[in-house]
Amino acid sequence: MRRLLDAAVRGILCRLEEGRDLAVKSLELALKPFLSPSPPNYSQIIKAMAFRLYYLHREITEIAMEAVARYGPVAGDLRHMESAMFVSYSMYRIARYAFNIASAAEKLDERCESGDIKRAGERVIRAVSRAIDAFLRRDASVMQEVAEVDEEIDRIDRSTLLEALKGADKCKIVETLVIRLLERAADHALHIAVYTNYVVTGERPVIS
Repeated sequence: MRRLLDAAVRGILCRLEEGRDLAVKSLELALKPFLSPSPPNYSQIIKAMAFRLYYLHREITEIAMEAVARYGPVAGDLRHMESAMFVSYSMYRIARYAFNIASAAEKLDERCESGDIKRAGERVIRAVSRAIDAFLRRDASVMQEVAEVDEEIDRIDRSTLLEALKGADKCKIVETLVIRLLERAADHALHIAVYTNYVVTGERPVIS
């Protein structure tokens, strides 16, 4: 029985590793148009990544539910199964936000540089990668780091919105939208970190 349960866990981890790479890459591609002189169009590539993440979420859910029904995992194993479903869904949502960012970039006819997008994007990509890696390792130590990034992106989001309200041109509107989507992605990075803490400590996650 233990061997079969371990095989299910390995299947979940393998899919989460693929999901991590897709989620991080989707954000990297989505932000390229704001950082390169000749913005390329990546929205359809990112859309395909998001679809793949959706199916990975379904596969992980099916493996977890079957393992719970057949092998009766308890304690850390049960928490890991439950949390993997939430984590895989968060990765899918991150890719969907990346798709929305890329779509906004493609609708923009002019070159817009934004230090806020660059700074926020770099921080969020790192937070997403660190949070998923921590879940794979069952390492709760990064939760504070990811929470600090989430708070920082919240501050950038509020500041950008206030600037836009003073008078927004086309670039400022798109900047405000992109920062808001990055803030949502940062929220999901924090959710992943919180579920990692739940797996390790058993402390039930509180998601705001």
